[in-house]
Formats: sequence, C-alpha cells, structure tokens
Amino acid sequence: MAFDKMQAVRLFPRFPLLNSTFNAPLHRLATLTLSNQAEQNRSYRRHTFDTLNHSTGQGRSVRVTAANPTQAYFKLRDIIQESRLNELVRSQERFERNTDKRRRKRKEKEWRTYMRHVKKQVQIAFDLQNRTKIEKETYKDI
Repeated sequence: MAFDKMQAVRLFPRFPLLNSTFNAPLHRLATLTLSNQAEQNRSYRRHTFDTLNHSTGQGRSVRVTAANPTQAYFKLRDIIQESRLNELVRSQERFERNTDKRRRKRKEKEWRTYMRHVKKQVQIAFDLQNRTKIEKETYKDI
C-alpha cells in the first residue's frame, strides 16, 4: 500500500483503540527503540484528557507520512501517555469502592509530597555543586 496522500491515525476517547494505517504490524512497531525519539524536540503542547475533544468524538490526530510512520506512532503513544487516557479507561471499567478511592488518593498525595521533597534535595545538591565550582575558581590562587 503506497502512501499517496497524507493519512492520519486517530484515537477516539470513547473507543480507545489504535486504528493504524501502517504497513508493519503494531506489535513490531511497539518494539522499536526510542533512541532517536529522545533527541527530538516535542512539536506539540502537553496534553491532558480535557484537551482531547471527546464531546464531538474527534479525538486527537497525528500525521502519518510514507517517510515516518513509526515516528507518528510513537508521537501518538506519547500523547496518550501524557493525557493519562489509559488510566481513565481502566478506572471506568470497574466500580471503585470509597475506601479504595480514599486509599488511592492518599497514596497519590504521599507520592507527590515525596517527589517534591526529592526535587528539592536534588536542587540543593546541584546548588552545592555549583557553589563548589565557583569557590574553586575564586580561590585557586590561594
């Protein structure tokens, strides 16, 4: 199948299935390495579930060209991960009891608190490292 025109991969939030127009099977595409993707800058803004237009059923589209079908697949996968769409679908599959919900919310809050603390400690370590470099440069003649 030749890519004559620009094709799109769409994800509809009501039906979170990946409709693919790739030549290769999806399980092979999913096993490709992400080494070159880490080097690329993101060309789209961060997505939350609210930014996916689910009221009209349009969803989020990603361009697919003949040159880069795997890149489009990875970009769509990143959008899905950032919007936490899989978590939303999983949470809507089953009923969550109030005790489980409280426990989950408490754990999420504790994790956020812990991560704030870790970020603060890392920033302190970097500041100390920079201060040490500056002091060595300043007092190297002594």
